[in-house]
Amino acid sequence: MPTESLLVSICVVAMFVVFGAVLAWGDMQTRTKQLARQPDGKRRAF
Repeated sequence: MPTESLLVSICVVAMFVVFGAVLAWGDMQTRTKQLARQPDGKRRAF
């Protein structure tokens, strides 16, 4: 595999890893706020 192709492949994989990490971080940030805001006694059946 040529060096340029290897470099492009590494960059593409790194972009997906960074994107996944950002999504996981954002989900963690919003999930804790949503869980704190929900009262436990008012859950709906559906």
